[in-house]
Amino acid sequence: MPLARWYPLMEGWVKLNCDESFSDNNNQARCGGIMKDDQGRFLVSFAMQLKPFSVLFSKLMEIKQGLVITTKEGYNLLVEEFNSADTIKALLRRAHAFHDINAVVLQILELVSSFNKVIWVSILKGSNKVVDDKHKT
Repeated sequence: MPLARWYPLMEGWVKLNCDESFSDNNNQARCGGIMKDDQGRFLVSFAMQLKPFSVLFSKLMEIKQGLVITTKEGYNLLVEEFNSADTIKALLRRAHAFHDINAVVLQILELVSSFNKVIWVSILKGSNKVVDDKHKT
């Protein structure tokens, strides 16, 4: 998997670097992300507390929130980076044992349908330093 770093995008595209955290010890989950335009300029960031459910649920919520923010900002060409190839597989499978996860997958797929193009990139955990640092604050 590639290390997270900014690569120039084609005109009109935005990149969203996302990360999440989930703790079994204190039953807390969070997600956040930072969006940049095709010139690498900061556009917007987000951070949110999630209901603790599972690591997969947290990762799916991170993707969903990134899509929601991108839509609100008026963009429809998105590269979204996060640290889980398993999450991409879960989105492609579309069927899950837990209703909460199924609901989020369907919401993500509905959001994606409103974009011209979405590219999901899985990156190494810990290589997303900008989002990791922002997420801890």
